Formats: sequence, structure tokens, C-alpha cells
Amino acid sequence: MRAGDRVRFRAASRAWRAHGLAEPAQGVVLDIYRAALRGDLKVDVRFAEMVQPICGIDIDALEIVREGDAQPGRR
Repeated sequence: MRAGDRVRFRAASRAWRAHGLAEPAQGVVLDIYRAALRGDLKVDVRFAEMVQPICGIDIDALEIVREGDAQPGRR
């Protein structure tokens, strides 16, 4: 994962709900960094539905959306 990648929350993650997003919401990675205290990788993502980016998302909660990937719930 790198800045500029399109991402969405993994199907097993419910973090999208905590941020008021629809489950298939996609965003663009703005920054990836290591948190100071525990050293976990964190990601800042801008979702089209939101004015401000969501900062500090655990990298394991996201997956990259590849060209041609079907959105969850769509065939």
C-alpha cells in the first residue's frame, strides 16, 4: 500500500460504520506512517463522502481496490 492507492475497509472490519461511511465506501491513501508508541502502521485516507480525511486508520483494516474489482454486494 502506498500514497495514491484506492482503498476500502476490509469486509471483516466494521470500522467503516464507526466513521459514518457506507460499507463499500472507497477512498484514497494520503499518507502511511508508523505510530510512535507501539510502532503500528497507520494510514490517513480521504473518502469522497467526507470533508476531512480519516487519520490513523490501522493498516490491517484496509484493502487495496484493484481496477476491475467488484464492490461488495455487487456482481
